[in-house]
Amino acid sequence: MASNFVKHLFCKLHMDYMERSIYNVATAMSLHLLFNKWQIISSITLWKVNTSSDNVSWYTFTAFHVLAWSIIYSGCLMMDISELAGIKQVYYKFSLRSNPMLMKSKELLRYYSHMRHPSFTGFIIILWIYPYMTLDRLLLALILTVYMTLMWTIDKEDYNYHANLVKKKQRELF
Repeated sequence: MASNFVKHLFCKLHMDYMERSIYNVATAMSLHLLFNKWQIISSITLWKVNTSSDNVSWYTFTAFHVLAWSIIYSGCLMMDISELAGIKQVYYKFSLRSNPMLMKSKELLRYYSHMRHPSFTGFIIILWIYPYMTLDRLLLALILTVYMTLMWTIDKEDYNYHANLVKKKQRELF
């Protein structure tokens, strides 16, 4: 749904403001279907760490998961969550404002064009660093890791933009 063909189709139908919202609804429905129809391959376990009797391993896994959820949360704060969900575009349309993407800098639009949401990093940590790894979980972790590696093509220009934005936010906070 993120292809240029679909985006062009939404523009042709004069529904470009609904594109992100529909994308999120379709994603949620797909994930709901996936979760409801998921079949666990319980007979094949790649590793199992007993965290109930070992405090060090429990604290290690817990620390990694806290880190991962912190990455997910901070990624949502850094990105405009209402825009990411598609709510802002619909609100702007019905309040007769121009599309919020038209107000973004060229650098940010370039960054958005080939960057995936920072939450992927957190989800990959959660999927890989887990005390119980089954074959189905490994498959999911591999697919998401390969997808992120191939599709997250941030270059030096994007890195510099992001670093400058972080410095600006730090100056504003302190």
